[in-house]
Formats: sequence, C-alpha cells, structure tokens
Amino acid sequence: MAAFRAALAAGADYVELDVQRTRDGKLVVLHDADLMRVAGAPAKVREATLAEVQGVDIGAPFDPQFAGERVPVLEDVIAMARGRFKLNVELKYNVPDPGLAPAVVELLRRESYVNDAVVTSLDLTALRQVETLAPGIATGLIVTAAVGNLTRLDVDFVSLNSARASPRLVRRLQAAGKQVHVWTVNDPEVMLRMLERGVDNVITDDPARLVALMRQRNALSTPQKLGLALRALFTELPPELRDERAVPAL
Repeated sequence: MAAFRAALAAGADYVELDVQRTRDGKLVVLHDADLMRVAGAPAKVREATLAEVQGVDIGAPFDPQFAGERVPVLEDVIAMARGRFKLNVELKYNVPDPGLAPAVVELLRRESYVNDAVVTSLDLTALRQVETLAPGIATGLIVTAAVGNLTRLDVDFVSLNSARASPRLVRRLQAAGKQVHVWTVNDPEVMLRMLERGVDNVITDDPARLVALMRQRNALSTPQKLGLALRALFTELPPELRDERAVPAL
C-alpha cells in the first residue's frame, strides 16, 4: 500500500498490480507465487490462507520505515484508489486457477469499479473469460513472445515490452482500434521516445519522473516538439528500445 500511496503522490493515472487467490479464495495483491523474495518467508500464496499471508511483515525486510506493511487484498486497494486513480489489474497465474477471472469480475462489479479498471494477463483464454462475463471491462494482452498478428487479437489493448513498441507496430495497432501500453519504462530518453511514438499508456517504476517529463514536453510549441524529435535521427537507440532483455520485468 505504501507503493500505491507513493504512486498517487507522484501523479499516476493508473496503478498496475497483480492479483491471485489464497487457499480460502481471497484476492491478494502480489506478484510472486510465494513470499520468499519480499519477506524471506517460504509460504506459497495458493496454499496459504489470507490470515497466514497477512501474518508476514513484507515491509521491514525492505526498509525499517515500511515495517508493518502487509500483502493487501484487492478491496483495500480499490478503497484507496476510488476517485484518485484507476487500476490495471493483472491476473497472475503462478498456478492454474480457473476461478481467478470470475472472482476479479465479481469484485469489480460489487465495488462498482468496472469503469475504473482494466484487466490484463499473459493468458488470452482468461481475458476471453473476462470478456464473456463482463463485456464492459477493457482487457489487454501482455505480450512476451511472438503470437502472430497482434492486430487480430480480440482485446482492447496490447501491453508491450518497450523494445517491441516500434513506431510501425504502434501505428498498426492503433489503426486497428487497439491501444498500446508499454512497459517498464524508467529511462527518460525511452519515456520521451514512447511519447513521441504516440503510445496510449506508459508503465513505469518512476511515475514522478514521467509526469515531470510529460509536463515539460507539453509546454513546448509544436515546432519545438518537432525539433526535439529530430534528435532520434542522430542518436543511438537506448538498450531498452533494442533488447527486450534490457527492459525491467513487468
């Protein structure tokens, strides 16, 4: 929750988060299948109850100032986000869970947050499940491997590694009526290139830097923006635009 509060303070429009279910069916916000990386605890989320997961302090191992932080449930994040920012909810399938997508849809409906959230996943079948259950929820496929013609995917947007988001592909996807989201963009030069390519959403670990850069760019005149864009003709592409392995994981 401290990270979400920091994103709000930085001016983020959305917060991207991962959800999975505990043994007792609760929707917790956590990327990993266990708590080893964040707290040195071996408990596996799918095999633990919510009480067991939340019994682990995930803040103190990172920094004493975050002592007492617990793995939140999705309801808590929605309560904090309401009226402040929207949510990009990634369905995280560390283990198979056919009930995950229905549980997320049901919660978004119950909390009246359908219009303030999008659902993403690496699993196209899960996104089709969301579309069937709630056609009004925007869905996006996270692309990490070649999947054929992206313009033909039955989703509202595509979430790309920044090294994949070439100007040509961005134009093709948008011409096909799909938004383009890119991740994980932390370098200012890469941020600027993504803005110049006209992507619809930039996922970053440093929203304050991105907000500041966007404000500076928006303050320029059209000729100044064109002049700035010309630098791309004379400078080498950053690694994050050439090599997918150079891009931080989503």
